[in-house]
Amino acid sequence: MPDHAIPQLLELAASEDAKLEIGATWVIKRLAEQGSPPTGGMAREAVDLLDRVQARDAVLHLLQTLPHMEIPADCRAGLRRALERHVGSRHAFVRAWAYNGLGVLAVGDRDLRGEVERLFDAAAERETAAVRARIRRARAAFPTAVLACLTAACGGDADPRVTAQVDTVGGVVAVRNGPGLWRDSERWQVVEKFRVGGSQWGENPAEELGYSRGVSVTLGPNGGIFVVEMATSRVLVFNGDGGFVRSFGRAGEGPGEFRNPTAMAWDGAGRLWVGDFDGRYHVFDSTGAFQKTVGGPFRYFARLQHPLLWEAEGTLVEEIGQEGMVLYLRVDTLGHLVDTAAVVPTSGRTRDPESRRLLPGWRAARFVLNHYRANHRWSLAPDGTIWSASSGQLRLVRTGPRGDTLRVVETSHRPAEFDARDRAVIAEGLAEAGIPRGDIELVRPVVDAIHVLDDGHIMVGIVEKVGEPTSTFDVFDPEGFFLGTVDLGFAMPNQNIPAIVGDTIVAVTPGDLDLPYLVRATIKRSG
Repeated sequence: MPDHAIPQLLELAASEDAKLEIGATWVIKRLAEQGSPPTGGMAREAVDLLDRVQARDAVLHLLQTLPHMEIPADCRAGLRRALERHVGSRHAFVRAWAYNGLGVLAVGDRDLRGEVERLFDAAAERETAAVRARIRRARAAFPTAVLACLTAACGGDADPRVTAQVDTVGGVVAVRNGPGLWRDSERWQVVEKFRVGGSQWGENPAEELGYSRGVSVTLGPNGGIFVVEMATSRVLVFNGDGGFVRSFGRAGEGPGEFRNPTAMAWDGAGRLWVGDFDGRYHVFDSTGAFQKTVGGPFRYFARLQHPLLWEAEGTLVEEIGQEGMVLYLRVDTLGHLVDTAAVVPTSGRTRDPESRRLLPGWRAARFVLNHYRANHRWSLAPDGTIWSASSGQLRLVRTGPRGDTLRVVETSHRPAEFDARDRAVIAEGLAEAGIPRGDIELVRPVVDAIHVLDDGHIMVGIVEKVGEPTSTFDVFDPEGFFLGTVDLGFAMPNQNIPAIVGDTIVAVTPGDLDLPYLVRATIKRSG
């Protein structure tokens, strides 16, 4: 969208219609992030809107636009008053970005900087971890900022929970995390709403999940839960309480039939698009009635790690893997390739000739090659950037849509060291296949999966026992500051695609004897 649309967007944002406010300010923010912020008189209008819009998300979008704008001198006093009001919001993210806005004003204004620093210091005593992290980012722009000082009035003993170093080298932001920002009272809790399946099932296979892996979950427009099983080539529908409603689809190559269904997305018309491994999309209405099949522009080259994404513009964002990269591609409703939404550079797996000669009975060797060679994990963030990591190190990399590195996040609390069990398993597997240890590069896996939430928080699945799915996730704020660890209470295998919408998680998890359970849970946040 061209930047000359900003006047119309500002007019829509001032309409006093909540949906228009939110939509228009989101587009203004996106244009600003892409280098086309409001300027001159339009900047004045944008600042003025902070006192006029009512929707919380619209306020947040305008606050997030400020760092990209040049604030007119005659607006600074009014903007300061608006920001000081918003730091009193009951919404943590509004407060965080209001503090950030005060930091923007304070850069280059020595007198104001002192006042803002004192305000930041006071906020450190009472604010949530997410707000404190945003304050650190604002301080990073101050020439004399001390990022590790977030104790009361920066005069007390250093608090190791909130120590992190931030540097910028060659335009890339580097975050070196300490042990974590959360206080005990701030840790997320996961509350399970229901868990159905396992031994409860077995009476009617047609109405039950058959597999605990190779499944993808999405939430329907009316709150229904849709689960696609690759192995059975069918979609099962459950109500919001986990009760079976219907199933549809079967194996085949005809209308509405699947070869290997992989992931799903809902379009703007309330239709379910199911991606098939052969590159086709099968479209159904919300009752499971078949509508059409659309031929896609490619076949899958690697397993999806995340669901399909339907954009408001009417395009489907598809994820495929190729040698050395992962591509997010936009596809229109006719199945035609539109453009590339994002590129993820990957290191790829070490390819060795021994892996091609494994006999079917060599289970130990297959286990080693499947789990101890480096794999790449990634997730598309709401702002179009990508967070990724190699499985052998808890080191997150944020890249832009074109694959350029924007931010590197390092940690030290998850050392990737082989223990006695790892060494024994590796020795047995390599001996079984006759592979010399020096001929293959192996890592102790740490990162099992990455999920970026709707608000930008990052959940990283942590490998605790190699070869088993994990319920342990390290949580980072949207800027990569490590907050702490949460136990979901149920495992999420990386072969599955869960539905994570807001703070709701719906997933298929393996139970005793690897029997599948359908689980719904809610993340409870403090602050």
